[in-house]
Amino acid sequence: MSNTTSTGIKTKYTFHHEFRRNVSEAKDYTEFLRLFGPDATKLAEMYGNVEFSVSGYGQDARELYDIPEVMTFLRGLDAAWPYAFFFLKTRASPINGFTLSEYFVYLNCTGSNNGQLEFTSPKREQFERWVRGLNEMSAKAGFFASRVNKRTQECCEQISTNLAKSPMFSTKPIESWMLKA
Repeated sequence: MSNTTSTGIKTKYTFHHEFRRNVSEAKDYTEFLRLFGPDATKLAEMYGNVEFSVSGYGQDARELYDIPEVMTFLRGLDAAWPYAFFFLKTRASPINGFTLSEYFVYLNCTGSNNGQLEFTSPKREQFERWVRGLNEMSAKAGFFASRVNKRTQECCEQISTNLAKSPMFSTKPIESWMLKA
């Protein structure tokens, strides 16, 4: 079965990477960075088709965002891997891995309070780093600037739309720079 991304790339796959508990607790990004780092092969095929999950916490009653080790792991991953805008899916799949907006939420989440996620203001530096990562990977994949601009807009809109729609998040108003990244 073939999928076509919103930017016109045809692919047969959603690439799902599972971080097991022992990997997340060890903060070991080695395998993931080898697969999806700046030297990754098949860049065009993976464009907008990667998702990942963190497993091994099924017996823990807490949500992932309330587990400090998971949050530390995800923030460390983001520091080591600024390519979310290039690789991560913007829409959920049956596999149920992190999409771009969920990843963004987790990175900016400070925990929960009475079922509501506590949320820091989105960081402009994070977006700027992701856009630089998108530009770097797009250049390696041979994409034109128009495709890069379209993907940037799509990513920002998806994040802001999902934040605004979800009753689970007690968000601050979406800042205008998020839509102009």
